[in-house]
Amino acid sequence: METDSLNRLEDNVPGPWFTTDDCIICGLCGEIAPETFAPDSGGVFHIVHHQPDSAEAEADAEEAREACPVEAIHRESEE
Repeated sequence: METDSLNRLEDNVPGPWFTTDDCIICGLCGEIAPETFAPDSGGVFHIVHHQPDSAEAEADAEEAREACPVEAIHRESEE
């Protein structure tokens, strides 16, 4: 899926990882990778509040992406 066609939430911090408005705030990503994902200020969506900065954080973010029931977590491809 092209990341340009996704509705990236504006509250995500800049960087390759982001969430979209498909998020249903189930909380899985925040449980799996709390260093990367957290609720937005309105508590409506989970957002990327800190881009992964280590191999472990990157692996946790990937695990969260795979666990997301609505596929709201994405990573831009490195080209």
